Parts: sequence; C-alpha cells; structure tokens
Amino acid sequence: MTTKGRGPSSPINVTAPEALTSNQVVNLGSLVGVVIGDAASGAQAAIATEGVFSLAKNTGFVLGQGDPVYFDTGTDQRAENNPALPMIGYALEDAASGATSVTVRLAPPAQPVGGSALNNF
Repeated sequence: MTTKGRGPSSPINVTAPEALTSNQVVNLGSLVGVVIGDAASGAQAAIATEGVFSLAKNTGFVLGQGDPVYFDTGTDQRAENNPALPMIGYALEDAASGATSVTVRLAPPAQPVGGSALNNF
C-alpha cells in the first residue's frame, strides 16, 4: 500500500514497535502518526505527525466534516466519537456509515495542562 498523504510535513524517525506498513497509524504514547514507509520491528520508521491522509475507518458510524477522529488500537481503525481513545485529527469530509476510509487532517498531540497551542509556533 502506498502512503496517501498530501502537503508538506517533516517526518519523525521512531523505532518500530512492531512490523509497520505504509499508511498505518502508529500510537507511541502521546505521539500518534502515520507510517510513511514499511519498517520491520525494531527498525527505524518514518512517521508523519501532520498532513492530510486517507485512513481506514470502522463501518457502522458516521463522521461529519470537522468531527474529531479517534484511533482504536484494538482494531487499528478510526473510531467513532470516543474521547477515551487517542484523538488523531479531524475529518475533512463526510464519511457515511458504510465508508471504509476517511480523509483526516492529523492534529498535534494534546497540550499539557496550562499549555498553549500558540507556544508551539
């Protein structure tokens, strides 16, 4: 599978916690990103933490444009509105109940208490 991203981003190199494939979402604690190229377990993997990607989506629920998108580590899919899961970004277009993918704008990791997004620019 090829990575389906667009727009500029600066990849981050991480140690693959398992065998990773391109366009897979990886959750490393508070760091969530999309794998840019395949990597074996323990090898260096490049991940994008910003940009727009077409990602797999669970069926059975609707996402509207602008809705937060959460990552279900159990199914490796985008999940319905469940703040108990890590939020990875926002839907850029509507995704119907039967849709198996959704276009997502990756969001930066949550700010610590007292932090400000303005301080990151």
